[in-house]
Amino acid sequence: MLPRASGKTGITLSGRSLTELLAAADSQDDAFEELLAYRAPHWLAAFDLIDADRGSIAGQKVDDEGQQANRVRRSVANSLHAMRRNRVMAVGLLRELAAAMNEGDRKPFQIDVTGNVTSQRATRAWINRAFPKESGTRPYSKNKKTNGGADETGAETLPLEDGEGETLTLVDDPAAPAEAPGETDMEALQRLKREFEHQISALADAISDIPDDLAQIKERANAVGLEHAYDRDPAEELSTKVTRILRDLRKVPEAVLDLGP
Repeated sequence: MLPRASGKTGITLSGRSLTELLAAADSQDDAFEELLAYRAPHWLAAFDLIDADRGSIAGQKVDDEGQQANRVRRSVANSLHAMRRNRVMAVGLLRELAAAMNEGDRKPFQIDVTGNVTSQRATRAWINRAFPKESGTRPYSKNKKTNGGADETGAETLPLEDGEGETLTLVDDPAAPAEAPGETDMEALQRLKREFEHQISALADAISDIPDDLAQIKERANAVGLEHAYDRDPAEELSTKVTRILRDLRKVPEAVLDLGP
């Protein structure tokens, strides 16, 4: 959760108030790190924007029928690392989460690239778009590189950890084959399983946003005096796409079960 140096030496709490930390976070590294380390994980989890770490890759989610169902989730450490890479939006989000708590735990809003609050509600799917995860879904090869650079083919590489302690090197080559050179069948299987699980998790988050998005579209259309947000043709085209998606998804549950015992 903390940078390596902080993990060795620890973070010394400054004793400053939350208001002072939030005001200084965009310009003072220590204030930003203190908020990320001691506030952000709890705030994000409280608003259901991330899953709190529970020592397992499978988190628990309550579905519409009140039943608990496993889902592949993103670690807290990964989310915080992504926030460090986009400090402007991260500070804006932290300030918005604090404001939401001060205003009766209302739902927080999204933040734009300048760090300002927008009119759209913050969701898990937006978090994943605004602070994207480096998931290693592009072709990769395993090697001993740790600092990136170019491999023997001349392709630029980026070192990542695969969550199991090994270093994956992403090959930034659009012409690279789907199966990376040197990848064993077992490595390919594990990679494909991770990619599929990430797709299902992202799909679940995106679908959960749709009802709220539709309600907001209708609300904004009414606000500008429009009876309909879409003309007939675009509305029918979108409806047809949704129908096609639902049709294709019907085949997935049985296909997934066929992969199990």
